[in-house]
Amino acid sequence: MAVNVSAYFIAFTTWRLILKRATGVLMGLQPGSAYAQGILLTNLNQVVNLINAAYAKRVLRRGHVALPFVGGDLERLGRRSCRGPGAGKSSSALHLVEDSFRFLSADRVLALAGSDQVEVLGYPKQPRVN
Repeated sequence: MAVNVSAYFIAFTTWRLILKRATGVLMGLQPGSAYAQGILLTNLNQVVNLINAAYAKRVLRRGHVALPFVGGDLERLGRRSCRGPGAGKSSSALHLVEDSFRFLSADRVLALAGSDQVEVLGYPKQPRVN
């Protein structure tokens, strides 16, 4: 059985290096910093993913948890759904856009439960529709 390896990484105590095999983009991630080197203008999605990873790591260190999420707001009436992979979140998001939702997240959220409320922060990701 052949294994398709899309990236190689080396993890150290406080930082890690990632080499994306298909594009040759080299990325580094450590607390408070993220680095990328390579042909970045053609591979902007990898740069965005690196920025998101740095953002998520910082927020997760504060105690938040990452949840799959789709949601929107139509005249202040919220619609949301937390479901696992393959549950149709991205497809639902497209239907919400067609129904004139003003705000929409078809990605993940980072949530932290407080004593009387839940703080929910967006975690953008390029949508994938199967």
